[in-house]
Amino acid sequence: MSDCMRQIDERSAGTDMTTGSIPRQMIFFSLPLMLGSLLQESYNFVDAIVVGNFVGKGALAAVGMSLPVVTMIIGLFMGMSNGTTVVIARYFGTKDHEKMRGAVHTSVLLAAFLGVISALTGIAITPWLLYTINTPSEIFDEAVIYFSVFFAGLPALMIYNMGTAILNALGDSQRPLLLLAIAIVVNLALNMLFVVGFHFGIAGAAGATVISEAGSAVLVLIIISRPGLPCRLERRFLHVDLLIIGEILRIGAPISVRILINGASNLFMQWYINGLGASVIAGWGITAKIDAFIFTMAGAVALGVTTFVGQNLGAGNVQRARRGVMVALVFALAVTFVISAILLLLNYRFLRLFTSDIEVLSCAFTFMMVLTTSYFIMSIPAILQNALTAGGQSLAATVTNIFSHVIVRQIYLLVIARIVYTPVAVAMAYPLAWVISGILLVWLYIRNDWKTFARPSVRDA
Repeated sequence: MSDCMRQIDERSAGTDMTTGSIPRQMIFFSLPLMLGSLLQESYNFVDAIVVGNFVGKGALAAVGMSLPVVTMIIGLFMGMSNGTTVVIARYFGTKDHEKMRGAVHTSVLLAAFLGVISALTGIAITPWLLYTINTPSEIFDEAVIYFSVFFAGLPALMIYNMGTAILNALGDSQRPLLLLAIAIVVNLALNMLFVVGFHFGIAGAAGATVISEAGSAVLVLIIISRPGLPCRLERRFLHVDLLIIGEILRIGAPISVRILINGASNLFMQWYINGLGASVIAGWGITAKIDAFIFTMAGAVALGVTTFVGQNLGAGNVQRARRGVMVALVFALAVTFVISAILLLLNYRFLRLFTSDIEVLSCAFTFMMVLTTSYFIMSIPAILQNALTAGGQSLAATVTNIFSHVIVRQIYLLVIARIVYTPVAVAMAYPLAWVISGILLVWLYIRNDWKTFARPSVRDA
């Protein structure tokens, strides 16, 4: 066995978060998730940078406008992945290895099934979808190519996300980071080869991403199959447990619905953006990359909350779970504030990575000034949504999210488009939704006591 694989096996047992220093566990578990999330977002970053510099403004706009569609489709995946993380984390907390094994094998089969169905559906509806969201004719063909190739890679993406969800539930956030580091290097190399070397254009950028994701999926399957895990993947145990699927769906389905509806709301947002022209679309696409970049920072801490709260509620330690949520809130607010400040200081120097088109840069800078100054606010709903989900209140979190990010946002856009139809006015829909969502989720979290999980015999560690 190589030294590398030996180090991997030494980390196979996972991390028990039911004891020990809360800040230390939260930080050391979340940091690899942050780096991993940044690497995962860099897939789209690399595509945008390469096509923006070597293909043109139209291709950059096509890549940029894919983000809400990608978010909506992956929303289905993220819900099931988070549901899996919560279920396995609870079994880990109760030391129920038999149910852990059933959850691991069921979730992998579920991932493969959902990935194939989503790929076939996505490819079939791509032209209709682009027409529906008011895609300008000058970028329509390039958008069809990029979307179709992206959809073809969904099975690999789903399997990778489910595999990392399994590892995260066991307290292992380091190996997913290693896989992403490998994948992003491959993605960058293939982008340069396909786009710059072979001149495949936007299809080359999308193809490079899909190939990289497929490699990550294969590697994560190998890792969760290796000996040493509390419940490793084995062919002889591959079967579907309907009871476990029910548990995953009960937790994950509301999350999927929440993200899917948010994605649909973002598509409507994209409709308003598309009505302002190609330069605004491209500028918004660049800003959307920044938005995703910062959101993943808070999202990584939120995923750490899912594992931490899930394990501690499974162990019956409610007070420790609550303290973990507070630590995560402070950590996420600090991280997003610092990153936002750095981006504001870099301003145009950062934006020029994507394009040298002056008009596009001006639009992107306008959007960035509106959103970056309020990014820290979205850390609050991100953390509290995952905490409530881990405690079994995913439906309440979903309803709150739909109200603030869909109903309120769309009413605002409908009204503002008739009064002041400008890029700044449209962009303000995001901070408005974050504020309302944060207020409502704080209220829900304070009212929730998690009494059903409390065990008198458990010492408050």
